[in-house]
Amino acid sequence: MLSLKEKERYQRQLILKGFGEKAQEVLKKSRVAIFGLGGLGSPVSLYLAASGVGHLYLFDYQRVELSNLNRQILYQTKDVGEEKSEVAKKALLALNPEIEVESYSQRLEEAVEIWKEADLLIDCLDNLEGRLFLNKFAVKQRKPLISAGVEGWNGYLYTYLPQKTSCLNCIFGEKTNKEGIFPVIGVTPGILGMLEAAEAIKYLLSMEVSSAGQILFFNLESFSFNLIKVRKNSSCEVCR
Repeated sequence: MLSLKEKERYQRQLILKGFGEKAQEVLKKSRVAIFGLGGLGSPVSLYLAASGVGHLYLFDYQRVELSNLNRQILYQTKDVGEEKSEVAKKALLALNPEIEVESYSQRLEEAVEIWKEADLLIDCLDNLEGRLFLNKFAVKQRKPLISAGVEGWNGYLYTYLPQKTSCLNCIFGEKTNKEGIFPVIGVTPGILGMLEAAEAIKYLLSMEVSSAGQILFFNLESFSFNLIKVRKNSSCEVCR
């Protein structure tokens, strides 16, 4: 049941056609794990917290750096040097004290057991190796995974649904990590993170997820958006 405060907080969602209190209660009971609390993870976590997703698991072992602040809107200049996971937890609970937030300053391989409690995994990482590690877990545990990546003005979005769509390895398995620091304009992960949050809410409410089995590529400089169907790779070593 929703409290009076929750009904007031989520009023604009509750009056949305087809939404109502039942949908809000579904969000309240949902558990979502967010991996990476940077340019993508900032808007994802903020919007899911604001929307009333009841339990968030946050994973990031890094500390806030000054060079993060052109895009990582969870943090302020005073947070430089602090653990991202702890700063993020405080910021999200300050935004919405009605939810529960668990934060973990650990590398991916150190926190696998915790992920099993989540209904949905969201990849907000900045490296392919981590994404493919998450993908293997998602396939093995039959967990849905929303993934995104950015560089410059460009980005992609894709959702893996267990036993229904191709996995990330089908798409990126033969690629390798790029070395060094990659460029990014701050708004690119901001927009893409909001799209990840929107797809997450749709999944949790059993709505059609637009990026399931279809990969979205966009370029903000040319303002081009392309949604491409992805076929399962019959020789994929992860999901075949």
